[in-house]
Amino acid sequence: MYELISLILVFLIGILGSFVGSMVGSGGLLIIPFLMFVGLPVQIAVATNKFASLGLSSGAFISYFRAKRIQWEYVVPFILIGIVSGYLGANILINIDTEFLTKSVGFIILLFLPFIFFKKNIGIKKTKITKVRKSIGYVFYFLAMIWGAFFGGGGGTLVFYILMMFFGFTIIDASATNKIPWFLMSLFAVILYAMNGLINLLYGVFLIAGTFIGGYLGARTAVKKGDRWVKTLFVIIVVASAVKLIFF
Repeated sequence: MYELISLILVFLIGILGSFVGSMVGSGGLLIIPFLMFVGLPVQIAVATNKFASLGLSSGAFISYFRAKRIQWEYVVPFILIGIVSGYLGANILINIDTEFLTKSVGFIILLFLPFIFFKKNIGIKKTKITKVRKSIGYVFYFLAMIWGAFFGGGGGTLVFYILMMFFGFTIIDASATNKIPWFLMSLFAVILYAMNGLINLLYGVFLIAGTFIGGYLGARTAVKKGDRWVKTLFVIIVVASAVKLIFF
């Protein structure tokens, strides 16, 4: 009976986490601690969440594709970066202690927050970007995707920062365009995690069903509400995510 209740709750937290994650990232910061709460070790919780993120990316992609918010010219280079990042990030999880890096990401996403306030059009209006700035953006995107494969929590938020600041995307276009690269990065990482026995398939199946539904609904909500509303939500989630990563 306890396990059945746990599975239902995992399904529901998958919906909630991916609903938020499909819009502004950091859904893993809700899902991973809950998986640990129901008894999964940290590495298995992280790997199982990565498996479930395949559902989030798929569900959200459907909504964003229909709304024509994907910037297709960036998809291929982002996919190539995502595949390499998936391999590197998965190997980090298998071999390293996560505490120091987790706190570091919390400080990083909080450090970038003032830029969102000082430049009011960031994330709301698409802007032109120089080639040099874009080149720097690819480097940061690569590093953020490694974090996304390694831990997940806060990775999507970092990616959104980078796509807005270095590529001139609106926040909805950032979320939409990153869904295919994030899916393939996650898939590559999931294969390595499965080979090392780190995925709990029972929880994973219930979780991925929830993340698909939440991802689809979250992306639809983002498109309906618009970039300004999503940016406000983004700021709230950034502060909450930073507090979670640094102090808990």
